[in-house]
Amino acid sequence: MSIEFDNDHGSNTKDIRDKMLVFVDAPELFVPNREAKGVLYYGPGVHNLNGQKLLDSSVIEVYIAPGAFIKGGFRTTSNHAVKIHGRGVLSTEGYPWHDSRFKWATINMDSGSGYVIEGITISDPTNFYIRALGSHNTVRNVKTVAAWTFNSDGVATGSNGLVENSFFMANDDAIKLYADNIVVRNCVVWQCQNGAVFQTGWWSSRKMHHVRVSDVDVIHTDWCTFKGNHCQISARLLATSYPTQAASNSYAFYAYMSNDMPAPSPHHTFIYDHVVTNEGGHYNHHSGIFTVPQSGVYVFSATTISDVNAVILYEIVKNSSQFSIGLTNSASIRNFHTGTLIGVIYAEKDDIIYVRSQAPGGAGQSHGSARSQDWARTSFCGWRLS
Repeated sequence: MSIEFDNDHGSNTKDIRDKMLVFVDAPELFVPNREAKGVLYYGPGVHNLNGQKLLDSSVIEVYIAPGAFIKGGFRTTSNHAVKIHGRGVLSTEGYPWHDSRFKWATINMDSGSGYVIEGITISDPTNFYIRALGSHNTVRNVKTVAAWTFNSDGVATGSNGLVENSFFMANDDAIKLYADNIVVRNCVVWQCQNGAVFQTGWWSSRKMHHVRVSDVDVIHTDWCTFKGNHCQISARLLATSYPTQAASNSYAFYAYMSNDMPAPSPHHTFIYDHVVTNEGGHYNHHSGIFTVPQSGVYVFSATTISDVNAVILYEIVKNSSQFSIGLTNSASIRNFHTGTLIGVIYAEKDDIIYVRSQAPGGAGQSHGSARSQDWARTSFCGWRLS
């Protein structure tokens, strides 16, 4: 929510000086154990990192709790996946512009893939807020505020990246579309004095393919009279012809878990990380999500193998509503057991389909692990029927 006051403007009537924003977050479902291996846990209070903390291969998760205020940033140094999440604040308040201790951004994840940044607020950047040019990265429910200086770009993600449900106040290009198969959806942008809402690159020969942007609201543009940079979409070459390609109607995927899955907590998304088939490239093996590329009727199926004495209650979900539900129960037979769900459903373009554990209910709650080995696989597949 943006709270604004009458006659509160700078060099022109579009430039609001006193920006007041109110954000409301859903409760967190997954808070890590502060003592768990590979977790950096920042509790309530002020934490000064004295620059940009390097995340080596020993760190797989950074949690910024509600009430935590971190002065500094993070940068990955290896190719392993890292998740940075929580409801706290990451700020470079007090650091000089273009501080040499920060490489390009408050959060830099240029190498590797499968990074997730979720839930946090980032403020007062020395340059970019987020730069994650590796592949298959996700930025979700992130709020960027207090962009006082130029070169405060919002987010740059690499190929097969997902940016959703986020707010960007940027004083340079807010959302950078530098690579193929990027999805940006359900975001809000407040564009400050400098830059464009969307930037496709400063080089002369790059052509992006299969970039999808939907439901992005630009609530303000603060372009002031002395800049004259009034653009929504920016590229180095403005008069470039991009050939169009007919969309294929062939969309299908099949993936399975490469290892066993520990007992899932309620509404835990199942991640099928080993992809066998991904026709069209719309299944993300890092998030476990299939993004519908074209409206139509689809078939989805999920097979789960429960461990001895385990019960796995699971469901196939479109957006946030289940459309196929069931369980696999090994408790009564004291052996492995296999359950398969199948659903045929009409889905709109950009709907998301995934498998998750059920919330506790009449059948109880999941317990025990799901098996997935070379002798039997827990798997997920889907294809477009018509």
